[in-house]
Amino acid sequence: MSDETEVDERFLQETFRRCRFHQHMRLELEVIERGKVAVFVRHGPELDQAMGFLHGGVYAVALDTATYYAALSHYGRAGRLPLTQEYKINLIATAREEDLRAEAVLIKAGRRVAVAEAKIHTASGKLVAAGMASFLVPGD
Repeated sequence: MSDETEVDERFLQETFRRCRFHQHMRLELEVIERGKVAVFVRHGPELDQAMGFLHGGVYAVALDTATYYAALSHYGRAGRLPLTQEYKINLIATAREEDLRAEAVLIKAGRRVAVAEAKIHTASGKLVAAGMASFLVPGD
C-alpha cells in the first residue's frame, strides 16, 4: 500500500479519544478506508429531548464528527488539518432509545476545500438524517 492511500488509523483513533466532547456524547469511531468512516452514537437518556426522542443536536454532532474524520482520514498528519466551514443536515425521521451510525464519505479533497457527505441510520436500519459538510484546508 502506498503512502498516497494509506490511512493512519492510530492517529485518527488517538485524536478521536483525546476529544472529551466525543466521550461526553458517547461517540465511537470506525475507520473504513481513506476518506470513509463511521461514527457511532451510543444511546443514553441524557441525549434525549423532553418528548423522549433523540435530540436533534445529536444528529448534528454525528454528522459534523463523521464528515470531519472522513476528511481527516484523507489529509492525515500532513499539517493540513481540515476545519469545519459549514454543514447542512436534513432531519428525516425520529429515533427513540436506539444507537446511531453516521457513515461519511469524502467526495472532494481539494487543496483548499474538502466536501463530505453523510447518512445517519438507527441501529435497526432506519434512515434518520443526511447531510453534507465543507472544510477549509490550510495551505502548505
